[in-house]
Amino acid sequence: MTNDDRIREAAKHEKAGFTLPEAVHQSVEETLRSLPDHPQEEVSMSNINKRTARARWISGVAAAILAIFICLPNVNATTARALSGIPVLGPVFRVVTFREFSETSGDESVDIKVPSVETDNGAEGAKEVSREVDALTQKVLDEFYQETDRMTDGGKRSLDVDYEVLNLSDKYFTLKVTWTETGADTGTMERYYNLDRKTGKRVELSDLFKDDRYIAVLSDYVKEEMRAQMKADDSVIYFVDTDLPDEDFQEIDPDQDFFFDADGRLNLCFAQYTVAPGFMGTVTFAIPDSVTQGLRK
Repeated sequence: MTNDDRIREAAKHEKAGFTLPEAVHQSVEETLRSLPDHPQEEVSMSNINKRTARARWISGVAAAILAIFICLPNVNATTARALSGIPVLGPVFRVVTFREFSETSGDESVDIKVPSVETDNGAEGAKEVSREVDALTQKVLDEFYQETDRMTDGGKRSLDVDYEVLNLSDKYFTLKVTWTETGADTGTMERYYNLDRKTGKRVELSDLFKDDRYIAVLSDYVKEEMRAQMKADDSVIYFVDTDLPDEDFQEIDPDQDFFFDADGRLNLCFAQYTVAPGFMGTVTFAIPDSVTQGLRK
């Protein structure tokens, strides 16, 4: 059955009216309740043009509420599943841009899109991810402006925040968020947020395994892969087998960032500078199923 067929079939069972899902209604109410009595007096982005900051804050709130209504298809859960091609099991995931603004002031530019994950049943996992992404973005933004205030030698600087949905697995919904700062100190941070498509719960790496044996097994595989890549290419450098063993990569974090690729393989993701020099950027290792055989739940 094609996507068009799914949509037509679902449309036959539509009710005449449309009721705003409770999860979305709650999101709007929470947004409104969070507004201070005088937002224009409380918003401060260091000493950056306060009028611009005020307009940005107001437009961000308006965009949050507007996006919830515009991005939601005017259909019920059955049709939403038909649109996405997801079987009628578990919650339907939607991602909307909760906050978005772009500005340039002198040599400084900011371009930010903050996602919010919504579900038709108000799954707590989606809310947790949305709160964490928003808080982390605000932290990065505050640090960016604080660094701007401290700078005395000028120079162009920029901060970009964007996201994408990795619909690569039939078991997990994955949201990838990327924070990129360029300037005197250039760096990229990526985070992968995984949600169980059936239960709506957030999934950490440790949730995939029976016990903690996976930490040593995966760590050993990553080290061997590092050595193999360095042997094959002299330009590849990892923090392994160096003259400073105490600084070498030792083991993965119990809840190391991860996602599943289109082939169903587990991919472990490492932040810039953690397992390799900065020029290597963020690093990902695909783990063959044979490595985790017997360890997975």
